[in-house]
Amino acid sequence: MTQAEQAAVAPLTGDQTAFVQVAVIVDDIDRAVEFLTAVGLGPFEVKTGVHPAARIHGEKKAYEAKLAFSMQGQVQLELIQPLTGDNIYKEQRDAWGPSMHHVQVVVDDLDAAMARFEAMGVEVTTYDRFKAGGGIAFVNTQPLGGILIELKQPRTDPNGPPGYVDD
Repeated sequence: MTQAEQAAVAPLTGDQTAFVQVAVIVDDIDRAVEFLTAVGLGPFEVKTGVHPAARIHGEKKAYEAKLAFSMQGQVQLELIQPLTGDNIYKEQRDAWGPSMHHVQVVVDDLDAAMARFEAMGVEVTTYDRFKAGGGIAFVNTQPLGGILIELKQPRTDPNGPPGYVDD
């Protein structure tokens, strides 16, 4: 297949190839934020991500993670500390310890992007929907020599309720 043919069926094209976030798994968010702030990064917004009904490896599971966000130029740095439940953050921390987890790209149509990755044989390890439309999904390109990619379709209703769906 030529490069042009590959590009025509690529799961990500155009603006969707720009990384908007880099995420790192940490053991202690407060300690990580304190250190990174001391070296000049930040400021950080710290909050808890509550996922009452995420799909993880095809199963519905609830989990929580403590998160810290900071814009570093045009890219957001996300720190992730798994708190409760089984999830891909905990899986990675247990397997490799604190480490880089994923890069995030923004897509127009989450379902279509997931379908294109699945057609390539790439597993969608986790997905979750926002209450206000849109959602996130993680595709596991690690077996192909890559890293996890988080696909994010922004909320379709910017005035809608915050958080993730409950079912």
